[in-house]
Amino acid sequence: MKRIQTIDIARGLVILIMALDHCRDLLHSTAITQNPTDLNTTTPILFFTRWITHFCAPSFVFLAGSSAYLSFKKTNNLSAARNFLIKRGLWLVLLEFTVISFGIWFDIHFQMLFFQVIAAIGFGMIILAALLSLSPKTITTIGIGIISIHNLLEWLFQGSQSIWIKIASPLFVPSMFPLSEHLTFFIGYPLTPWLGILLLGFG
Repeated sequence: MKRIQTIDIARGLVILIMALDHCRDLLHSTAITQNPTDLNTTTPILFFTRWITHFCAPSFVFLAGSSAYLSFKKTNNLSAARNFLIKRGLWLVLLEFTVISFGIWFDIHFQMLFFQVIAAIGFGMIILAALLSLSPKTITTIGIGIISIHNLLEWLFQGSQSIWIKIASPLFVPSMFPLSEHLTFFIGYPLTPWLGILLLGFG
């Protein structure tokens, strides 16, 4: 599919902001010992370099949904759009757990797997593919509903012993799973809230 220039420009700006934050995190002298948003110890510039990055992940996920919508409207081919979203989603998930995980840890044994924003976008695309037969208005409504209520459900996961709640918990809140002595799976970007943003972007 042909690239959408305005979407790519917006993504590029978001990537620049993310690069700023990652450089600060890796190179700043107090990156490990101090919180850049702690008003007692930070400076205005340092605070800003961290604060502004809170817009990056939501923007990236929203733009993924918007790009999917614009591409779908160009072709109006439901089957082709579904195939594209599924393939792209699976590819992003694969990259998250291979290239990106290795880039973070430089560990050829992959003892720590992160479910981060790229995987959230990937799974979101796969779910969106299943919803494409719905109208954009319906998909938007679902997205707004998820964004509006997902935080209200967090109290369900606090101290609950229900097996169903424990199964659902990783979909809503960050979770860590030691799968074995040498493998830990960490969900840093729970799927449900990020799916809501992606669906809103599509609508």
